[in-house]
Amino acid sequence: MGVSRRNSCAVAVALLAVLALAIPTLARPDRAEIVLSRTCHVGSASLPPGTYQVVFDGNKVSFLRESKVIAEATGEWRKADRKLEDTGVRYEESGRIVEIRLQGRDSYFAIP
Repeated sequence: MGVSRRNSCAVAVALLAVLALAIPTLARPDRAEIVLSRTCHVGSASLPPGTYQVVFDGNKVSFLRESKVIAEATGEWRKADRKLEDTGVRYEESGRIVEIRLQGRDSYFAIP
């Protein structure tokens, strides 16, 4: 009986250790790299063509270039009708970004 109790405690400690390591990973914001081929707009910011890191943190997205925040916006994750095949943005004719799509996800980030 003493051996099985000891094994149960070891299993419980191992599970707690795995959870403790997993929680910070789950809390990390999502990141992706996007390439803009034309000037786009987010809020009042203008984003010239180039490569950007986009960082999603809850309902907020930040556009970074060389580790510097260039623009921020709020939005929401919406369900896509299928898994997305590419990473990129959808924008209006005016250049205002309205969606950010991440390859392999079944949702996209919509900016009103």
